[in-house]
Amino acid sequence: MPDFGDMPTIVRPQSGSVAPTAAPRDAATTDEAVVESDIRGLITRVNSAICHLTGYEQTDLVGTAAISLVAPEWTEFVLHQQERMVESLEEVTHYQCVLLSKHGARVQVSATSTLLRDNGEVIGGRIELCPNREHSAVERRLEESEERFRGAFEGAAIGMAMVSTDGRWLKVNRALCQLLGYSKDELLERTFQNLTHPEDLERDLASLRDVLQGNISWYHMEKRYIRKDGQIMWGLLAVSPVHGADGEPAYLVKQIHDISAAKQLELSATASLKGTTPKLSRRETQVLALLADGYLTAETAQELGIGEETVQTLVKRAMKKLSARNRTQAVASALRLRLLDA
Repeated sequence: MPDFGDMPTIVRPQSGSVAPTAAPRDAATTDEAVVESDIRGLITRVNSAICHLTGYEQTDLVGTAAISLVAPEWTEFVLHQQERMVESLEEVTHYQCVLLSKHGARVQVSATSTLLRDNGEVIGGRIELCPNREHSAVERRLEESEERFRGAFEGAAIGMAMVSTDGRWLKVNRALCQLLGYSKDELLERTFQNLTHPEDLERDLASLRDVLQGNISWYHMEKRYIRKDGQIMWGLLAVSPVHGADGEPAYLVKQIHDISAAKQLELSATASLKGTTPKLSRRETQVLALLADGYLTAETAQELGIGEETVQTLVKRAMKKLSARNRTQAVASALRLRLLDA
């Protein structure tokens, strides 16, 4: 069986321990990596093979969650396998998955999980991991998936980037370089903070802190970027985190649409209204107020006791008075001009 002679000493149950039902293979004939964990999923023992496979030291692993060794995209699958085994009290289960090494390399392995018992009670589990030397179907699917992502990332018509949690650009696509006027190498030497208009930076950082602290799962906002030539570009930014094996955000995926043209029209419309506040009818104000609260056309009509066509007519009138291109801009202008309560 795999040699545990080089493992850290830990406290183990002293009576009635039951050996796994599957007979372990001899360590002299296999490079099998072994991980044992308690009922909470925390690692209690490992052998040197798992350290060689993942690049971690034994002291790095003992006491950490066993699932943290699994690549993020495989975490849910592996957890399901473990939960199914415990719930059905299957002694042994076999599956394939991908580990993530300390240095970020993905290792495709075959796994054999076995329940550990004490006096018949499940006290933890043992996982034996054997690297797959052949170019398996699982590995091919993984490579195909990564290739599709790379193609979508590089070929996207919108700006896309992977950004570290401290703001460094990790990977950028061609569209983003064109939007900001920098080469890929130049962008990778900068942070998004460097390229954000000072008046928009704190809002962006506040939302980012909420994502990293788990208060929100994503955010989007309109913000200004400073191009390499000094010009201002308005972007619609969408940000979502990608979590690592430890459950913490590993990096952020950002999507950036250039909305400079639309924003310029909006600002021009606002400027033309400056000094002359348009007057909305009572019904127009009521309709916009309900739309601002998230009501749909049908809901607005029902609330006011009027027809949906009447609601649409009132919206069009309000849009014309406010020089708005759509109802969203009409609501925003009405709020800005204090024609509605915020």
